[in-house]
Amino acid sequence: LVAARQPFPIASFNSKIDPGQVKARYQVGPIDPTILYVGDFSDRYGPDLLVKAMPAILRNHPQARLVLVGDGPLYWTLRVYSRYLLLDHAIRFPGSIVGQPMHELVEAADVIALPSRDTTPWWPIQAAWAAGRPVVATHKAAPNLLQHEHDSVLVYPVEQSLVWGIERVLYDADLRVKLGQNGREKLEERFGWNNVAEQIEELMGVPARR
Repeated sequence: LVAARQPFPIASFNSKIDPGQVKARYQVGPIDPTILYVGDFSDRYGPDLLVKAMPAILRNHPQARLVLVGDGPLYWTLRVYSRYLLLDHAIRFPGSIVGQPMHELVEAADVIALPSRDTTPWWPIQAAWAAGRPVVATHKAAPNLLQHEHDSVLVYPVEQSLVWGIERVLYDADLRVKLGQNGREKLEERFGWNNVAEQIEELMGVPARR
């Protein structure tokens, strides 16, 4: 017996919700550019870099909002940064969100950001691609998965680079569509049912398709 590779539940991120209604749950305006972070609040995941990047982002995008989903040892540090930098109006700390509400938030977001200082779990990237959303991530976040300007915008784990990457996506609607479409295609190819079919063919000794 061999365990089947579990395909990513792409259909769970295809509910066709009204983004404005979902954003309203987090006190975000319907057309406010929304940057979503999902992960541990730890140095490795780098959420502090996003908070520190927000003042520069708000200079050109005053309605931008950052939603930080998660918890961890940096929670109070992030709250202090938010207060000290006068960002409480632009940052949301909803805590832990799971299930369909999490899927809908990913669908409603305008950018999924991974400011990781080290390799981190791929779930936020896969979820963003399933929902057709653009990804801005560091080179270290998923080095064997992401391709710059093809399915993501890759940056360095410093505030200035994050600002550049996020604004690169916010300013270019065509790029947002391209990254979302290419990401979804890669997700279906590498983590969808095609991946399970390839595993079955490997076990049966069927030659690989070209």
